Amino acid sequence: WGQDAKEPAKAPAENPPAKAAPKEDAAENPASVLGARESFDKMMEEWKGILKKMRELRTNYQTANEEEQKKLTEEFKAEVEKGRQLLPKLRDTALAAYIETGSADPQLERFLVKIVSDAVDQDDFETGMALSKKMLDSGSTDKLLPGAAAICAYCTNNYDAADGYFKTASEGGLLANPDSELARFGMTLMPQVAKEKELWEKELAIRKAEEAKDDLPRVKLTTNKGVMVIELFENEAPDAVGNFISLVEKKFYDGLTFHRVLSHFMAQGGDPKGDGTGGPGYQIYCECQKPEYRRHFRGSLSMAHAGRD
Repeated sequence: WGQDAKEPAKAPAENPPAKAAPKEDAAENPASVLGARESFDKMMEEWKGILKKMRELRTNYQTANEEEQKKLTEEFKAEVEKGRQLLPKLRDTALAAYIETGSADPQLERFLVKIVSDAVDQDDFETGMALSKKMLDSGSTDKLLPGAAAICAYCTNNYDAADGYFKTASEGGLLANPDSELARFGMTLMPQVAKEKELWEKELAIRKAEEAKDDLPRVKLTTNKGVMVIELFENEAPDAVGNFISLVEKKFYDGLTFHRVLSHFMAQGGDPKGDGTGGPGYQIYCECQKPEYRRHFRGSLSMAHAGRD
């Protein structure tokens, strides 16, 4: 992600990614001009048009020559970008229409539930939490939503809410389905709620003290997906932090990729070989066995190792 990705010339995937543009100002939302349901129907037709166009481009790609394929690929990318721009508006307008009409429209409810499910699949737990909570508060009885809300609450460190949603999901039988990926994910998290809640409360106390001192080193990480500011836990891991800062100052990480991305777990980068076997040419001591080691929560940066030290 340190460099712009270069896509190979291959048949494009069909659906545009669900993570996309920033939310619009309410004043720009068409739902504030038209009725929410009317706005949703209009946007849905536009969305279907984008998907239809993408399918046509994929079909044409299969029989096109190399020069035509390049042109079709560019056209496909343009449709993907349209989808990225439209999807957040479609999602927000669908929610407004749902709140306006309730669960009287099963098709609208299924559409929103699918967006919630996709958000969980893509680790976009903030979006999943906001949507599932509003739908449940509006009276939805869809059986998937409590489980999705429980996972999203857990993964955004809201353990009180997670506990309540897990109970509802369990009573509804959702978590007993061994064929459901969402159910299996939920079942791995549910037993950990009480312990993680206790650990999170301790972590918050530490962070509050750190915020008051405001003396921890920070590093800006620029990627082709945006910028992250990383605060380093120098108090608990001074050697790892010092080593990391030294490598940053040497521009060791510049231009490297995230070579390993695992759903619901982590994205790993920083390896000059790009396969997880490289390094700076030396070793350092592990500090994660210390009794005061910091726990992992959403947004944590860690140092991978291939065995202690």
